Amino acid sequence: MEKFKFKLDGLLKLREFKENRLKQELGAILQEIQRIDNEIIDIQNSIVEAYESQQELLKEASMGSMIQFYPYFIKGRKEDELAKKQLLKSLNHKYQLKLLELKTARGEVKLIENMKEDKLKIYKKNKQKKHQDDIDDILNMKRVNE
Repeated sequence: MEKFKFKLDGLLKLREFKENRLKQELGAILQEIQRIDNEIIDIQNSIVEAYESQQELLKEASMGSMIQFYPYFIKGRKEDELAKKQLLKSLNHKYQLKLLELKTARGEVKLIENMKEDKLKIYKKNKQKKHQDDIDDILNMKRVNE
């Protein structure tokens, strides 16, 4: 009997490739989310430092132009933080969509894998039956010759 060959192996490989590509894209999105989270934390830290620096500056005699700098700096950093949070929200939405796409791709791969397993079981059963039939034929021929 010939070796087992699954006719949909090519399709299975394509679906697995798509699944792996989606996993890589999800990983890239997660890395970007983590990077943006870190940037937001850095922005928040720089705002706290700016407030502390402003308080230190106000304790001493200083020029008005230096004092005027802080509100603009803080406002700019808060706008950066808001923009980063919007980007983070967008990335989280993109992540959720990719996750759904990955679930669909995984389902497609699983479906084909299950079909392959079923076909393999049938093949093995038929092979075993053929093997048993061959043994029975040999025994029958041996009995006839005796």
